[in-house]
Amino acid sequence: NGLFGQVNYRQIYMEHEYKFYPKDYFIDSWGIALQGNLQFNYEGVKREQYVMPQVYFTLKGQTNLTINYILVNDERFGGIWFDKINRVIINLNARPMKELSFYANGQIGNFIYRSSKPKMGNGYNFYAGFTVRPSSQINLSFDYSRANLSSKATDKLFYDGNIYRIVGIYQFSSEMFVRVITQYNSFDKSFNLYP
Repeated sequence: NGLFGQVNYRQIYMEHEYKFYPKDYFIDSWGIALQGNLQFNYEGVKREQYVMPQVYFTLKGQTNLTINYILVNDERFGGIWFDKINRVIINLNARPMKELSFYANGQIGNFIYRSSKPKMGNGYNFYAGFTVRPSSQINLSFDYSRANLSSKATDKLFYDGNIYRIVGIYQFSSEMFVRVITQYNSFDKSFNLYP
């Protein structure tokens, strides 16, 4: 029906969380969590399994920091079973004032090189940016992404590149706005403009 990105699976998912509310000037709350997932298709073939511990902090200034480690991460892709796709994920969001917000996400470790001949790779993804709202009608976002992946077996480089993006929105009314996306992609050395 268009809602789900994957079909033909049965899934067991669990998440457990323990949260703390310290009497601290800097930290509003923090917690530890554990997520687990097990997925099979309807023929009984295992598609994916993972276990991910997490620690997170809610700080002053509407700032959130989350650190995850994918302790167990195994997946079937392209008919091949990949195991030990472990990596660290760090996510930071902050909104010190209503006119300004920052965000960053980084992942480092093992990834599947998702191609017609998939392989296990080692690398990182990084994404960061900020949004400025000088008025209730204007919204400007400046984003930077970087990705790098090499073969775990041979060190052959699969890809390495950046994407720079600026998104500008002007809201004429609650029913009408104009948006312009400008992007430079160093993977294919393309410049794109999407009004």
